[in-house]
Amino acid sequence: MVWAGAYGRARAGRGGAMRTDTLVPIASATKTVTATMAMALIERHRLGLDQRIDRWLPGLPGARKITVRMLMNHASGLEDYFTDGGVDWIIRHHPFHHWRRGQVLAHVHRLLFRPGTRHRYSNSNYVALGGVLTGASQRSVEDLFRRYIAGPLHLGDATFRYGGAPQNELAHPLRPLSGGGVRDKFGAHGRVTTDYWGEVWTDGGLAIDPSDMARFGNALYAGPLLSPTSVGKMLPHGTNGWGLGTFGKRALGARWFGHDGWYGGFQSENWTDRASGLTIDVFANRAGGKAVAAPLWRDVAAAYLR
Repeated sequence: MVWAGAYGRARAGRGGAMRTDTLVPIASATKTVTATMAMALIERHRLGLDQRIDRWLPGLPGARKITVRMLMNHASGLEDYFTDGGVDWIIRHHPFHHWRRGQVLAHVHRLLFRPGTRHRYSNSNYVALGGVLTGASQRSVEDLFRRYIAGPLHLGDATFRYGGAPQNELAHPLRPLSGGGVRDKFGAHGRVTTDYWGEVWTDGGLAIDPSDMARFGNALYAGPLLSPTSVGKMLPHGTNGWGLGTFGKRALGARWFGHDGWYGGFQSENWTDRASGLTIDVFANRAGGKAVAAPLWRDVAAAYLR
């Protein structure tokens, strides 16, 4: 670890300063973690990239034609579970609803295109992938995370399990007020709601601090967490574009691999330059729709490279 820093507030009120070990629900950056657990099972011959998913998710539209690989690179054609508005309605009216994977996937009603013919980003792919992982391994998402990632990398309090870490260790989305101060999106109840964090959300529900996420990203793309063959399969083939839980981008004269996340006031950036072995992560908890983490990530990367 070269450097870690924190600034601002993790929660409103006293004792709410942001720290380098504050846990943050990282939204879609979770997808790289889920894809890594899938590759760990594939390395152990418990799963195959080209296996059809109907064995584990027979009720999902197109399940007999969709493969594990298509889920991982967003080529399944599954519409996003947010499309019909039902999941949003539950989130608004029942913020501590106990979510089940089948209930979320019940809001996936159709295929938008024939599986394997196109790419279209959809959170449904990674919720479905969570069902495949638990079915193929007969283990929970948290157990898989601890066995294949958190355990080997000696990560701290990172967890998929809702309540797996004390609520007061998690950041909240904060909206700056024009007269100074902040407004906590979670209000008086002071708890992270269940749409942000939990084992059902293998598309976005991991809570982790940025140092541990950086350790994960570095161990994946520039270290020994998976075999070189497995990592090669995860990488996108072009300069940018789709891989398996991995995007590629050009920035500051280097090619970076990783993923970002954005949901409900949380933003995350997790990128590694494999050539230099440098990983840079930036998390933010600014509600209100303004991009914070991405420009900060670029500033930090530029400063370090200078």
